[in-house]
Amino acid sequence: MVRQRKQRNDELELATGQPGAKAGDCQHQHRVYRIGLAEHVPPAFALECGVCQVHQRAQRDHPVQRQAERGRDRDAPAPPPKSRHLTRDEYRALREGAKKTPHLYLFVLLAYRTGGRASAILELPWDRIDFARGQIRLGLGERRAKGRATVPMTEDTAEILKEAKRAALTDYVIEYGGKRVGSIKKAFGRAAARAGVPWATPHVLRHSAAVHMAESGVPMAEIAQYLGHSSEGVTFRTYARFSPTYLKRAAAALE
Repeated sequence: MVRQRKQRNDELELATGQPGAKAGDCQHQHRVYRIGLAEHVPPAFALECGVCQVHQRAQRDHPVQRQAERGRDRDAPAPPPKSRHLTRDEYRALREGAKKTPHLYLFVLLAYRTGGRASAILELPWDRIDFARGQIRLGLGERRAKGRATVPMTEDTAEILKEAKRAALTDYVIEYGGKRVGSIKKAFGRAAARAGVPWATPHVLRHSAAVHMAESGVPMAEIAQYLGHSSEGVTFRTYARFSPTYLKRAAAALE
């Protein structure tokens, strides 16, 4: 007990900058609580002196206070989305640089042309490639999955996939050495560095695809469906600013 009291007083001395400060000492006549106790510290005490900073820390660390802080975090506005994306030329350079590694080339092509998440592409089996209908089903059967839509494939994409299927050794589209590829990050990172975009990650392909669709004037509702967004509002907030028609009517009204 004596050792604990001494430790507490040492902490208070450091906090106040006053030699010999003890529990109960405060130039503002504030009561000093033991660090870690559950007593409530009134907000008026906050930051008024060094001792009160100790009070504030004890209150902050209390489980009830932590729960309240988490509640405030949920109410806070979400941080702005990362806006860095590949230009069309950068994407083409990345795709060309990946041709030496067949499974990486196929991944880059599909991740961009489907707008799918990296996990959806790596988990994609051949039985979800519908050549008859010209569709790629990124979703897991009937169960909805975040960001996994059914998208059409172009004739060029279909031909590349047919060639890859003829050489397939597994049930999965992205394979290497007779096994399904679990992670593409290392191979992708090397290709990105060679293409002059070392900052790019696999997810950037999905983001870049959406930006390029918006730049081409594709409606937000259609982009939302393509990306598998549950709400068109999410798509609008992130990609509307890339559309050539964004805010044009507002600007025209000011002429």
